[in-house]
Amino acid sequence: SMRPGHPLVSGAGSSIRISFFEDGTTMHLEQFSNLVLETIKEEHGQPFASLRLEMGELYLVSHSGIVNVETPLAAAIADAPGAVVFVSHDPKAEKSVVSCLEGVCKLNAGGEVSQLTARQRVTLVVGQPMLVEMLPEDQDGGQIVKSLTQESARVSGSPLGQVKAFFNQGKDNLDATQAQMPAVVNSTDKQENNPAGQANMPG
Repeated sequence: SMRPGHPLVSGAGSSIRISFFEDGTTMHLEQFSNLVLETIKEEHGQPFASLRLEMGELYLVSHSGIVNVETPLAAAIADAPGAVVFVSHDPKAEKSVVSCLEGVCKLNAGGEVSQLTARQRVTLVVGQPMLVEMLPEDQDGGQIVKSLTQESARVSGSPLGQVKAFFNQGKDNLDATQAQMPAVVNSTDKQENNPAGQANMPG
């Protein structure tokens, strides 16, 4: 099993798919990524999860609750049903990208929270002004987002406060029903401490 504060690391040709909450809010972590699950709990009457992306790329489909994905430069906040978010961070280039692929998303950069609408992308690079632009039509996450949305709609009935992670051994195997090494994180576990494939990268 894995506990809050422990990293999830995906190597070459592998990916990790995680389902949050009981409604199927689902995340896909791409190859060469390093993610830390910081906390998962109920906050103000709704489920809340906080993640820290230290390197790599992830896609997130939100159905309820709040999922906060932080990078060293910004945080993407998915708190609206139907939001599909892409987040990446390249530590060598000191660059983070947050894209709202569908629905309405939020961005926290430098303590200022702004709203992103569908197909808006924000690029942050250390020492440079923040760049906000519209995504090209062909940069929507493609098959990964389609598979993730289908998986999100299928997953249901997990107890609140539980995270199920599925480790996939190949990039072509995106079906969690065929995944290996299931792991579970329970909300009762208290936290002690608080380059990726260009073909799939909307940033």
